Amino acid sequence: MTTPLRRRLVVATLVAATTAAVLTGCGGADAAPDASAGAQPAGWVRLPPSPLSARENATAVWVGGQVLVLGGDTTPCPPNASCVAAPAGTAPREAAAYDPETATWSRIADLPVDVGFPSTVVVGDRLYLWQQDWPAEGVVTGAFLTYDAAADRWRALATPEVGLTGLALTSAGGRVLAYRTSHDVRREPDLMYDPAADAWSPLPQDPFPPMFDRTLVGLDDGRTVLLGSALVENPGGPEPSLYEGAVLDAARTTWTRLVPSDVVASGPVWLVSGGLVVNPSQGTLDGGEVDNWGRAYRTGGAFDPDGGRWLAVPEHAVRAGWSGAPTAGPGFVAVRPWLLRTPSLQWERMDDQPAPLDDRSGAAETWAGDRLFVWGGVRYGKGTGLGELHADGWTWRPAG
Repeated sequence: MTTPLRRRLVVATLVAATTAAVLTGCGGADAAPDASAGAQPAGWVRLPPSPLSARENATAVWVGGQVLVLGGDTTPCPPNASCVAAPAGTAPREAAAYDPETATWSRIADLPVDVGFPSTVVVGDRLYLWQQDWPAEGVVTGAFLTYDAAADRWRALATPEVGLTGLALTSAGGRVLAYRTSHDVRREPDLMYDPAADAWSPLPQDPFPPMFDRTLVGLDDGRTVLLGSALVENPGGPEPSLYEGAVLDAARTTWTRLVPSDVVASGPVWLVSGGLVVNPSQGTLDGGEVDNWGRAYRTGGAFDPDGGRWLAVPEHAVRAGWSGAPTAGPGFVAVRPWLLRTPSLQWERMDDQPAPLDDRSGAAETWAGDRLFVWGGVRYGKGTGLGELHADGWTWRPAG
């Protein structure tokens, strides 16, 4: 957040090396109806104007029957460009809530800190937010906040023991957990938050050697699923780096290792939907010509924590990428313009999205009750200079 120089790389988080370019030619919803109070028709609906300034990489969170939109960046940096970072304290701190039942926006309390790419979880009607920063080489700082929608109030909570490695949040059985996203610097404990004491305590150490691409995914019954790959000197070398995992029981005392997976590590995008832990990535990797692995491995897959088995995520009908971030809904994972039904793991094509979303990146997205919410973002292209920021949005609801 305070580094003087930033370099934005083109990162296809969900699209493997064999995947084609992002699909862009689906602009048949230009005349989407405007949102109104009451039931929304199936398909795309245009949101009313928001009270927020145009920005990219804002965060959208569904909590208490509203979508909260907060944080983001108003100084876009084109792909593969080196840009001077915005001075500390200049990030947009104003936030807003959108109520899909009344089709109205309202301003909420401003953020107390700059927020960019935070990790968030919702427990009950409370939002918990972890904002992590690296203000100096090798130093990690952060702020742990909660938002009470009823009181429209942000409150700073006890900061977890950050150490030297990155943290991200998940929730399991109504408890907030903070986990290490990698052990590449050193191994440090995962943590659990106690709201009554406003304090953190360590979780039991997992049964693996140091890992990278680590993700902890909490389940409603209190169990926690760990997924990650062995920390090796040369990932993707002579042997593929495959996801391994374990399940921590609801009492948070005992880890049970999963059966080995056939999913090659290429992006830690794991979501809970339909009783499964799903990585919807498309494509395959085979190690290339130098260190060929003898066969191709899929970059996506699903784990069934009740059955203790891995399931294959199939390719969808058109071998192409997607333009949206993955969001988990009730019984499916949305990755615009595709919908992965769970637990059947069958792909469906969404209705043609509005043309303005076709070449837009950095939109805030979340599943909001019975619909997908998409707002803001940036468009790069001829005549846009360093990038054209947007403050418009849409929701999409499946038929049936």
